[in-house]
Parts: sequence; structure tokens; C-alpha cells
Amino acid sequence: MQLGVCISNYQGLFSEFTDHMRVGFAIAGFIFPDGFVAEDERPAFAHAVCRSTAYTVREFISDIYVVISMGKFPNFGSERAEDLQDVSPFLARIAGKLSFPKEGADV
Repeated sequence: MQLGVCISNYQGLFSEFTDHMRVGFAIAGFIFPDGFVAEDERPAFAHAVCRSTAYTVREFISDIYVVISMGKFPNFGSERAEDLQDVSPFLARIAGKLSFPKEGADV
């Protein structure tokens, strides 16, 4: 749910809704349709995503990646790579500061 809220806020602030954001918003809508699917769009949304009552989030995400691989979101890959550029140096810095106890040390 938090992902959907962040995407909505970003769209409101910057008037931008990228392919990467569309995929994230679709996932948020699948998990919590009452919060992220407009009332008038719910019948179409339900028809599109509910193959069965046992349709899981994992299956939904897997199906989205099939759609992405078919080229329905042509900018998804480049947008994802751009988003991850900002995070990689931060994660590397944090990982470099981690320390693990030596084997046999009293923890």
C-alpha cells in the first residue's frame, strides 16, 4: 500500500507517471484495489486481474513481467536502471560499514 501512496504523491508533485510507476501502481492496485482502483474502473480491473479467486500476488507480478517482456512498457527497463543508479552507491557504502562477528566470538 505504501508503494501506491508514494507513486501517487510523486505523480502529484512532479506530474510524471512513468512505465516503472505504472507497474508499481498496478501491483498496489492488485493488493489493495479499494485504495488504488477508481470506482468506475473496478469492474474492468476485476475482469483483467481475477483469473480465479486463488490468483496470488506472485502470479500477478509474474504476469506483469510477461507483459513487460512483450514490450507493453517500452521504457520500463531504462527507468528501472535509472532508479537503481541512485541506490547502488548508498547500498555499497552501507554494506562496507557492516561488520560481522568472527567465527567462535562470543556474541
